[in-house]
Amino acid sequence: MKKILTTFLISVLTILGVSYPVHAQSDSSTFEVGEIQREDQPITNVDENGNVTFIDADAMEEEISSTPMVMANDTSSRSIDVGVVNFRTKSSANENTLYVEDSTNKQGYLNGYAASDGAFLGYNSDYSKVKFKIAGVIGWVDSNQVSIVDYNSVSSVSYYVVNSGVLYHVTTNNIYQSNYASKVMIGYNPGYLQENVPYYSYDGHYFYTSYQSMINDYRAGSYTSSVNSNDPYFNYFQYLPHRSKTVHIASDFDNLTNSKANGKLNGLGSYFIEYQNQYGTNAALMYGVAVLESGWGTSNIAKTKNNLFGHGAVDSNPYYGANGYDTPADSILYHSKIFISEGYCDPLDYNGRYFGSHLGDKASGVNVKYASDPYWGEKAASIVWQLNGASQNDDYSRYTIGIKTKGINIEVHRDPTLSSTTLYQSGSADYYPMILLAETQGDNVSGNNIWYKIQSDPTLDASRSQIVQDQGEYDFNNFYGYINSHNMFKIIQGSNSWFHDVYTTDWFYESIKYVYDNGLMTGLNETTFGPYENLARAQFAVILHRMNGSPDMEYTNKFPDVADNQWYTDAILWASDIGVVTGYEDTGKFGPGDNINREQMAVMMYRYANYLGYDTSARADISKYTDAGNVNEFAKEAISWAVGEGIITGKYNETQLDPQGNASRAECATIIMRFIESYK
Repeated sequence: MKKILTTFLISVLTILGVSYPVHAQSDSSTFEVGEIQREDQPITNVDENGNVTFIDADAMEEEISSTPMVMANDTSSRSIDVGVVNFRTKSSANENTLYVEDSTNKQGYLNGYAASDGAFLGYNSDYSKVKFKIAGVIGWVDSNQVSIVDYNSVSSVSYYVVNSGVLYHVTTNNIYQSNYASKVMIGYNPGYLQENVPYYSYDGHYFYTSYQSMINDYRAGSYTSSVNSNDPYFNYFQYLPHRSKTVHIASDFDNLTNSKANGKLNGLGSYFIEYQNQYGTNAALMYGVAVLESGWGTSNIAKTKNNLFGHGAVDSNPYYGANGYDTPADSILYHSKIFISEGYCDPLDYNGRYFGSHLGDKASGVNVKYASDPYWGEKAASIVWQLNGASQNDDYSRYTIGIKTKGINIEVHRDPTLSSTTLYQSGSADYYPMILLAETQGDNVSGNNIWYKIQSDPTLDASRSQIVQDQGEYDFNNFYGYINSHNMFKIIQGSNSWFHDVYTTDWFYESIKYVYDNGLMTGLNETTFGPYENLARAQFAVILHRMNGSPDMEYTNKFPDVADNQWYTDAILWASDIGVVTGYEDTGKFGPGDNINREQMAVMMYRYANYLGYDTSARADISKYTDAGNVNEFAKEAISWAVGEGIITGKYNETQLDPQGNASRAECATIIMRFIESYK
């Protein structure tokens, strides 16, 4: 229906002579499984440095035409025990191979020119189907569509290897040649892999030193012979759901792009961040896809159609059929809003594309329907690893991620009770991840009353009672649900599930990141920093205490409202001992829960600087501020110093000091960062 309405509207506008921008249609029917290589998916190779190259289809097709090949339906193949399934059997790189997933009977597709080898697991009873495993999926393919080659007769198979502590996946697209097509970073050595030793795996989770042992385990439905049978590996950026935020800033994207190419992707970092914050689609993951699809912005479609993602191109020709965008930024907007937020993140998606919102592979994630390259998600994630390595900002392991039990369809509830509304279901896709925001107690399920608060993939209504489709815009603070932890296991314990109310475009982003990374301030909870919340006097004392190494204090009843064994007790007693804080003259109380105003903060910082022996001689003429008369006498020297040192600046276009105004948590973070940087 969406496609019909869009076409009708464009036709009416054309008849009326009204001009309109050319964009890809919101209908995504071209993303269905098909025998023809999808128009949006030029086949790419990626190396360990993040360089992206497009395959030479003509040359590769010529190789096929000159390679003798016996298809799997030939009786001579039936005697092979330890074999490799060769998917690169088509005469044209435009032709995909169709298969049916073993556990679900859902149809899938892949392209043998992107990755040629899979594990051979056997035939069906009449030898018409071949069972295989590749990129996480176990499936059945018609035996006349693939060939089976004895493992000892091939020149190359894909493998994993650790070099200098980094884990790479090395893939082949021609098992008859010893050279390899791609070598992509998938993470760091988890500790159980040896340097420079080839490991075999067709799911990226369990690794084997013996190809035959791997085949035997796959056929038995186990992983007992793998080197990590009880500790599956997960590529963090490949399994990070799109409903997350990167800590990278616009310049991180732009600097990396500028170091790689001069094309349509340059200078667009701010748009990835903007649309991430508006539509809830991780900027780094979108960037990885854009790099992969456009070859760092240098593909023909990118250069002539402003199309960084190949949206809407014709099946057989990835150039001339592409829809154009007014600007490259428009393609980022469209990808963020339409393709990801309203499409691949929607469990009720009209085209059945939802298998989890992560990049994934052929078992789960966006890769299932988005790309014929079985390792497309892995390649896009490798670009994010490149971004992470090139930036001073570390995005790795920020979020806590859980994986649901295989074959289980998990219900996401509005509340941690079985009777509450079911918002959506995960589906049965294997290795399906969720972002775990917090733990709480709820209804007992199979002896377990621990529930996880999780980030919702779909957009929800204001009451969090149902999915709202085609909404696009995403609210990180309010779009969440609950699952019982019974069928979920953590694969990553996040160092910080970063704060959903702190955006990379906010003026206070850098200062909040600074104080958080240095352990000076924490969030109100795992997901909320509260930048606009007022800061209490006790909280500020704790921050100064942390800046000084958090020394232990012997309790004394110095203030009647500061009891022993409170979270702020040591900090207030320490700050009082060194003369940084005092109590109220009229009551003798400290007022730990009272809001701290801007002049009080300046006074405490001034006293702390003097305690440390810093040079506090800087002074500024504060009379230029319209409210300078509101500064109390006891605070004038401190305010003059703070302004002169650049620690406090005026508000409202540098016209007011707002000395009696309550200091927000964001203002505090900024003042602390400026103080530390000023006295480095």
